[in-house]
Amino acid sequence: MLIERNNSGTGYSAIFEDDGKVAYAYLLDNGKIVADVWLYNRAVAPEAPEWRDRSKAPFFEPSWLHFGRALPARSGRVRG
Repeated sequence: MLIERNNSGTGYSAIFEDDGKVAYAYLLDNGKIVADVWLYNRAVAPEAPEWRDRSKAPFFEPSWLHFGRALPARSGRVRG
């Protein structure tokens, strides 16, 4: 799932991305990512961070940061 919202007056936009593994939000300034934030995991998180292996991006947050809970898979359409 990918949702993007643009503000043409400021050049900023926001993207919400849930790839079925993990969800992140991104803040863009004229199309360039200037900030990101992890939102949730869809599966049980690993104990060790994945951040050192870029091939695993987008990264799960490790369990010690959020108690290892995962959100259930979502069905249905998102309204925006």
